[in-house]
Amino acid sequence: LLAGSDRTRLVVITRGSTAAEAYTRRDTVRVASAQVEVVDTVGAGDSFMAALIAVVLDWGLELDADQLRMMLAAAHTVAAITCGRRGADPPTRRDLPSAWPAG
Repeated sequence: LLAGSDRTRLVVITRGSTAAEAYTRRDTVRVASAQVEVVDTVGAGDSFMAALIAVVLDWGLELDADQLRMMLAAAHTVAAITCGRRGADPPTRRDLPSAWPAG
């Protein structure tokens, strides 16, 4: 996935409700999605992506395998919380003290 570009450092692929994968030049990780009783899926993908961006802003792009796993787990948690609410109602960072990875 990264072979064609010298500039791309992180690729994330979501696999719907089952998993997500993160690829860097050093590591590849796959993390299963958090299970939740779905109320509404509106905003789940946006919430997942917002969580990924927040982690990258906190930690940068040079993430090791453990950090990639924590990043994907946090993004899954954010998406799961969003799916457990009606409408596009993503959690704020204050809603996630135990789920959010420390930077």
